[in-house]
Parts: sequence; structure tokens; C-alpha cells
Amino acid sequence: MKDDPKPRNIFFYTAVVIAFIYLTFEVSAFWRVFFRAGTAPWAVNVVWAGYAFAMLLGGLRFDRKALRLTGLLLFAVTLAKVFLVDLAGSDVLYRLVAFLALGAVLLAAAYAYLRKRDTFNKPPSK
Repeated sequence: MKDDPKPRNIFFYTAVVIAFIYLTFEVSAFWRVFFRAGTAPWAVNVVWAGYAFAMLLGGLRFDRKALRLTGLLLFAVTLAKVFLVDLAGSDVLYRLVAFLALGAVLLAAAYAYLRKRDTFNKPPSK
């Protein structure tokens, strides 16, 4: 099942994007209501890393290159957001918890990616 431009793939990727946006807003709103408002960006970072991990696993499992690369790109965006934006105004405890959670997700993603590397790096059959 390689990537093809069929309408069902367009609907699938549109649903993935809409679910990502919805989940981001819901987690942010939930965190602002039930926890300290300054920690909401860290909760969003953890959710983004988990979503990137799920996209990466889905791309590996179903041999979808676009999904796999989008998961890797979302990991990169999450890390850039953590280092360039969120470190400035957070408490040390929240930084520590967010870094541990983000690091655990990144380690699991690297393990899954390296374990399945042979399936998507093999030369095309003739």
C-alpha cells in the first residue's frame, strides 16, 4: 500500500490534521482550567510528541511514507518549540517533567524507527 493520490487518502490526511488541531486546543483549554495556566504549553508539547509518535508508528506499520515523514517533522517542530519558546518562562519542575516525557517518547520513536528501517530502505523490486 504505497501513497497514491486517491480521494480517500486526502480525506485521511485531512482528518489527521483536524484531529491534531482539535487535540491541541482541547489539551490547552483543559490544562488552563484544571492546572496552572503557565504549564499549558508544556502539556501541548507532550501531546504533540505523542501525536508525532503515533503518526510515525502508523507510517511504519502501514508503510505510509508521508505519514512517517510528517511524524518526524512534527518531532522537529516540537523540539524547536521547546528549546526556542517554552524554556524562557517555566518552572524547573515543569521543565523536568516535560523533558522526561518528551525524551521518553523520542527514545521510543527512535527504537521503532530503527527496528523497521529495513522495510522502507530496501531497493524497489523489478
